[in-house]
Amino acid sequence: MNDLFFTMIKEQFDWGWAGADKSYVAGYVKNGIITAEQYQEIVGESYVAQV
Repeated sequence: MNDLFFTMIKEQFDWGWAGADKSYVAGYVKNGIITAEQYQEIVGESYVAQV
């Protein structure tokens, strides 16, 4: 199921859907939906957790 979420989030970010920005993708990492490595693959930058 994780691969399905990854693909969905990547497509939303790539297509520029409303609200699909870096903070949107980071929210999925924070909630454990995707990994930090997947975040980097989607946005092209390393994930840095917000404290």
